[in-house]
Amino acid sequence: KTSSTEGVCSDLVRPKRSVDLAQKFEQMAKSFGLYQHCCTSGTESSPMLETCKHRSERLSFPPNFDMNQKKRCAYAFMKCCVQAIKLRQENVDKIILSHSATDVLLDAMQPQIRSYFPESWLWEEHTSKSGSVSITKIIPDSLTIWELKAVGVFSE
Repeated sequence: KTSSTEGVCSDLVRPKRSVDLAQKFEQMAKSFGLYQHCCTSGTESSPMLETCKHRSERLSFPPNFDMNQKKRCAYAFMKCCVQAIKLRQENVDKIILSHSATDVLLDAMQPQIRSYFPESWLWEEHTSKSGSVSITKIIPDSLTIWELKAVGVFSE
C-alpha cells in the first residue's frame, strides 16, 4: 500500500518475533535450578546448524564443578537443546525469513564441513609414586594426526 498523508505505512511488513518462544526457553531454564546456565546455552541457536551432540562436546564448565555436576550440566544442555529445536520447528510457520536467513538454510542443505579442529587439546598434570602413569582418552577429530609429547620431571 502507499503511505497515508501522514507518511506512516499501515501494513505490517512481517510479524514480530515470538516473545512467547523466549519465555518458554526462560521457563525451561529455570526448571534446572543450579544448571540454568547450562540449559540456556542449549537453547541458543547454532549459526552453523550443528547437532546438539556436537555442541555438547565443546561445553565448558565452571572450574568448581565436579564430575557429577558436569554430567548434570551436560544433561540440562542436551534436554534444552533438543526441546528448543522442537519449539522452533513448531514456530516455523509463524516466522517469515529474511533473504539472508534463507541463504543460511540453503547452505545448510549442502554437505557439512567440519570447522572445529583444536590445535592443542590435552593439558593435564599426572603424578605417580611408582614412576608409571596410564591414561585413556578419546581424541577429537582432526584433519591430520595427533602428536603426543610427554614430559617427565624427577626430583632426584
